[in-house]
Amino acid sequence: MVPEEVIAFYAYLTTSENNPGEHHVIIYDHVVTNAGNGYSKHTGAFVAPRAGVYVLTWTTFACGSSYFPVELTVNSTPIGTVFSDAGAHYSGVTGIAVVQLQQSDVVMVRTRPGYTPQGSICSSVNMRTAFSGWCLSC
Repeated sequence: MVPEEVIAFYAYLTTSENNPGEHHVIIYDHVVTNAGNGYSKHTGAFVAPRAGVYVLTWTTFACGSSYFPVELTVNSTPIGTVFSDAGAHYSGVTGIAVVQLQQSDVVMVRTRPGYTPQGSICSSVNMRTAFSGWCLSC
């Protein structure tokens, strides 16, 4: 049983997203862990249940011949960006950020505005496009 004060989440895409446009919010539909109930599989948003220092990670896989930047945002402000470039095969990239969040801050992952993604975001049992986080000081 998870103690009530723990805040942690982990979710991933169950299927690939074909040809997402720029500024496309990634909605991780399969929730594995959601201690504190901050993550919504309907919106793709993590809403901080309490103020604190959080560790946030996002892993994105590009299908063959795909490339695009994916950014982590807090209240719609970018705080970290990774670039996935698959070339002829598949390619994955992970970003990590340690941030101070206030209660009710909204954290999301999206394709970067102003850059048109080429190809598709992959996710399968062999490569999970995922989003996770936990609070260090809650």
